[in-house]
Amino acid sequence: DEGAEALADGLKVNTELLSLDLSSNQITDAGASALAEGLMFNPALQRLDLSSNANLTDDAASSFSRTLITNDALQQLDLSSSNITTDGATALMESIRVNRFFQYLGLRNCKNISEDVQEAITRQMKVFSTVGMHFCPPEQEQEEEQEQEQEQEHKQEQEHECQLSDWSDWTTCNISIGSCIQTRSRSVLTTAALRSDCANSTETLICSPELCFAEARRLL
Repeated sequence: DEGAEALADGLKVNTELLSLDLSSNQITDAGASALAEGLMFNPALQRLDLSSNANLTDDAASSFSRTLITNDALQQLDLSSSNITTDGATALMESIRVNRFFQYLGLRNCKNISEDVQEAITRQMKVFSTVGMHFCPPEQEQEEEQEQEQEQEHKQEQEHECQLSDWSDWTTCNISIGSCIQTRSRSVLTTAALRSDCANSTETLICSPELCFAEARRLL
């Protein structure tokens, strides 16, 4: 926490640093409280990552909730994989409601936040559409995300499709130099702009000797 407190002192005078990653450390509530206090005087920092600091509890959430009421620079705060509970998440949400600049709160893998509260906050987030909160999503939400991804992939595939007409009938056998063949073809109906390999196509079939002989006699 001494390192976090030193950084907090720096934040009070910082005017250039935009992002600070302190994930996967051993920062406790005391260090988080110092950082939150430093942010009250900071006009620049936009992103603070404190994910995977398992010692952070509702006291840390309470410290940041007070900061977010007055700080209009910070846009992203990640507290995922911490020991923040339902009470801490609710306090943060109440602060974000009055902060029109904030965009993202990470609370993934926070096992002590009840599913009911996650769903309640998600419903509130639909009203405050400028804020993006990310929790450990319920199974239903995960399924919806997978369906949306599949729909997007299908749409992209359709945009790259090359649509061709049906095959024409086979032509009669045609005798040319050294060959006796019949052909059929199909043409392009629609093609995506990104497809450069979409073109009219033709298939060729070698005629049987009997048909070739008959065609030759007809031409004599």
